[in-house]
Amino acid sequence: MISDLAPVLAKTDALVFAAIASVVALAALNRKGRPVTRSRTFDVGLSALLFVALGVRFAILAFLALSVPSAVLPGATPTAVSAFASICGVCAVLGFVSHRGSLGLRVAGACAFALASVIEVTFRAAYAPTTVITVVDAIASIALAAATGLIAAYFWIYRTATPSPLGRDKRPFDY
Repeated sequence: MISDLAPVLAKTDALVFAAIASVVALAALNRKGRPVTRSRTFDVGLSALLFVALGVRFAILAFLALSVPSAVLPGATPTAVSAFASICGVCAVLGFVSHRGSLGLRVAGACAFALASVIEVTFRAAYAPTTVITVVDAIASIALAAATGLIAAYFWIYRTATPSPLGRDKRPFDY
């Protein structure tokens, strides 16, 4: 069963987990009737991308690289497969740790996601055959990492900005 599903998942992992992250973010955004604000949307979106697209995706890639290496990196040496699996494992841990961490930890997770996507695309370009679906998945992986970086940058700027002495409703704060 795993050997049948592994080649398909290994070729389309960024596309599959981007869709899953979107569903998770929408479900988390609509829970408990909380108001949907721009800050909350970016907070929930960043958390979902770090947890699903970085944590879960790279944990599954590490598992697949160790259990079915011919599906993930066909033609790779055992040393390259173990290096890829260990990098994916470290990225998965960073995704799980950073998804609900502090502001700096989330930005670090977004940077780790960008680096992990570049490393994954590099490994795939070196060892996997180039097909249309692998190129589309590589572009999706880099785009997903770039979107995560942009969301993290916005989240950083929004959370660390000095508030206006006049609030959004133009009334002074009580100091």
